[in-house]
Amino acid sequence: MITEMQQGSGEIASDKDLESFIRKNNEITNDFVENYLELFLLSLEDDPTIAEEIKRKHFAHGASISYIDEARPDVITVEYPDGRTEFLPLQNQDK
Repeated sequence: MITEMQQGSGEIASDKDLESFIRKNNEITNDFVENYLELFLLSLEDDPTIAEEIKRKHFAHGASISYIDEARPDVITVEYPDGRTEFLPLQNQDK
């Protein structure tokens, strides 16, 4: 079956070509996430000002923040702009 997608050369791509393109695109994306983005996001943990800035901006818009604290990995901590803190049980995906 021929798809309606036009390639840069003006040819119509086959389903096989499209699948190959998607597979390669996914490989590139996964490589970027694993080798760059994930490492960058993990490095943000080393700078406490990042978390405080995120909290400040969320609270300025009236939004709560939620996170899993290493000290309490069994709950999700939710902080609200009005100063309340709530601890929600972490749900098991097996349920």
